[in-house]
Amino acid sequence: KTYLVMLWWAFWASLLLYGDRPFVNHWLFFQNALRLFTEDNPSGNVTTAESYRRLLTVCAIVPICVCLKRHYVALHLGARLYSRYNARLEEIMRQVLLISELSLWARRKHDKHATYEDFLMQQSELESSLVTAAPSKDPSERESDLPSETHYSKLSEFVEPWQEPKRRNKGEPISGKHIIEFRQAFAVMTKEFFFSTAFGPVETRAECLVSSENLFWRLCSLMGDDKSGTINMDHITFWMYKGRHLPEEVQKAADFDKLFVSDAKNQIHLIDFVGAIDGIYKKLRLLENAVDNASHIDNSYEKVINFVFYLFIGCFGLAVLGLNPLAFVVSISTIVVSFGFMIGSGTSQLFEGVMMVLARQPYDIGDKIAIAEVETLADLDGSQHWMVESIDLVTTVGRLVGTGEVASFSNGALARARLMNMARSPNAVVYVHVRFEINVPYSKILIFRAAVEKFVEERPAEWVELIAFRTNRVEAEQNFVEYSIMLRHQLAWQKLIPIKESRGAVASFCVEAQKQLGCRYRAPPMDVHISKSTEGSAPTGNITEEEAGSLNRLLELAKGFGSTD
Repeated sequence: KTYLVMLWWAFWASLLLYGDRPFVNHWLFFQNALRLFTEDNPSGNVTTAESYRRLLTVCAIVPICVCLKRHYVALHLGARLYSRYNARLEEIMRQVLLISELSLWARRKHDKHATYEDFLMQQSELESSLVTAAPSKDPSERESDLPSETHYSKLSEFVEPWQEPKRRNKGEPISGKHIIEFRQAFAVMTKEFFFSTAFGPVETRAECLVSSENLFWRLCSLMGDDKSGTINMDHITFWMYKGRHLPEEVQKAADFDKLFVSDAKNQIHLIDFVGAIDGIYKKLRLLENAVDNASHIDNSYEKVINFVFYLFIGCFGLAVLGLNPLAFVVSISTIVVSFGFMIGSGTSQLFEGVMMVLARQPYDIGDKIAIAEVETLADLDGSQHWMVESIDLVTTVGRLVGTGEVASFSNGALARARLMNMARSPNAVVYVHVRFEINVPYSKILIFRAAVEKFVEERPAEWVELIAFRTNRVEAEQNFVEYSIMLRHQLAWQKLIPIKESRGAVASFCVEAQKQLGCRYRAPPMDVHISKSTEGSAPTGNITEEEAGSLNRLLELAKGFGSTD
């Protein structure tokens, strides 16, 4: 690097070529054979000149300042990257380690030709050999009087529903060690076999799907379920951890259950198994793309820092050399000020956009966002989404989810808009509106509500809870009462299609439940009056017999439309 060469030159020049010592003036002052290097050839006053001393000072201080600047900028940008993506990387790494552990265990058992039935036989023999008579507990020492967890869960049904806010975990300060570990972990996670060699290659999504399917059938073979095409993850974890006796083994088994969603019979199908691993793969690729884009933004950010730093260092160097830096600044101030007036509004908007990307960071690569004016009311049914594809300091490129259209937005314009990030909006809240006739008994409405609650409770993989069932509108003239069903989904608004499908299923169930209860709302018929007037409104032209016949048939059709006779 140039600044290191400058520092090295300043060090040796101050050691060998600065001062009034005999050695500095003449390196070979101790001999007389070469009179060129003795006092017969005067050295002048270069080595003792004040300007030379200032030059050495500048050449020594500037490289040190550059080194400190590079160190601080590297820590600052690395800390930004760490604080922004470390949580996502940790989550993906935990899931990848689970898949890796499962793949390695399946390969070992497959190589040994082991089966689940053999393991159960060994476990039964081991348990029978270890059975001992445990001393019974004194009834006086039992803790039956203490309230159970079920008691607390029943109490929670009668209190006001409330979602506890997330607490910010400050943690320890981010150091260079954390940044290096983050980069090393990220480098490992982006290799071809990041799920382990036992799982198979995952360089592309197609390879990931093939490797996932091969692992599924390998597990089916171990469990003896080749024909059924399903696996029981509870049995697999019981076999993997030999009974799940340790707390960490119980936790890993719970993580497996959370990763692979099973059906009502606790069975996992091929599409669910492959879909879960494919979800991890997509998360990792999105994270990789986001980190690369963030590094690109950080490079642009570093260029801005370098411009300000070297401008300051240049003024400092001129001042040390005895020159007046203000003369240089004043000479270009007139051009800068006039140019600033010309692009004042554009510069202000550009600065707002840069600060939004660097400081606010309202979205990331792969996030779905909704853009609206600040004063516009939010849509309770969900807003139109844009998928963020690329970000830089000036523009953001997004793709409209509904149509696939690609648009480029100015970051300055987005900074003044209301941005709703769907990926950072967990547990989407959706509404389903149901109408009943006014004369429907309230007891039927309570039965309908109980049926909807049962429908939601039977689908814990989709819904968290039914938040509210309340009256929304009362229209006596139109003979209906509208109720709003407020539901909290398991997914974030980022997964818009599954949320819409779940809400559609609830709406369809509500219609079917109304049919079964006989309380489906039917809008009252609208009165339509059609008359043929011969006074004042008769056409000026003559009506043919064919046109008169058509008009009469139309009037008869309108009169008899909707009748059941």
